[in-house]
Amino acid sequence: MRALIDSSVCVDVARGNLKPEDWRALRETIQRKFAYFVSPLTFIELVSGLGKGDEGYYQRNLEALKILLEPGKRFLQFPNRFVLDRVLGIVKEHPGFEPTDFSTWATVLLNAATKKQLADGDVDLMDLSRDATFGFDFTKIIKPLEEGITNHVAIYEGIRSRKEPCPTRQQWADAFLVANGLPLTQTNRQVMLERIDAAITLASHLCELAQTTDYKFEKHKGDWIDGQHLYYLADPEIHIITMDKPLKDRIKSSSQARRVLTPEEVLAM
Repeated sequence: MRALIDSSVCVDVARGNLKPEDWRALRETIQRKFAYFVSPLTFIELVSGLGKGDEGYYQRNLEALKILLEPGKRFLQFPNRFVLDRVLGIVKEHPGFEPTDFSTWATVLLNAATKKQLADGDVDLMDLSRDATFGFDFTKIIKPLEEGITNHVAIYEGIRSRKEPCPTRQQWADAFLVANGLPLTQTNRQVMLERIDAAITLASHLCELAQTTDYKFEKHKGDWIDGQHLYYLADPEIHIITMDKPLKDRIKSSSQARRVLTPEEVLAM
């Protein structure tokens, strides 16, 4: 089995909402029972918080990132490319945003004393280079993260404002295929309906909220990241560990829902 944790776990541990002894037990269980992988979206979400945080709180804000990387530092691809690779055997590279790049970023960020040191490119890392120092540009990750969230909000607010019917499950599957440049064949549709079932279930739930409630999508930015994370369930061995019990309820009708786990459920395995 494989596992990843989302930012809710990292933040709760850093804030003390999950006690140190409980986190230690969870971490040890993850390492014993799962192959642990880091979601680049969780990583980027936490790094974005570092970038937006005050200079004087850099080390304190770094705690959640350290927690994410404690069980291991093997990074996954971004969700859509992960699905293409694991489900269809299609490998698409994203230069500058590959697992090896995320690993390098993590090394630089964890070894920086301050944000200013990152901005000045003055982080000295002998493991990476004897002749150069390193920095980090937070806008590199904050901008695309915010664009993804903005597009997500626009989709559901558009459905609400135009009073459109919700897409069918097939239409959600087709949208994924089109977005990734894949042909709309019946075979591709059927594969996607099976392998991204939880992501489609969440999208359908959010669409229903848009139609029947005044749900403020712009105030629930984590919904986009939740939806992206669910694509990782396309790998039948992957489990997502979260403190977000409402997410579990939203996708309870999905055949993949049993692989979204709370810490308590992991410890009981």
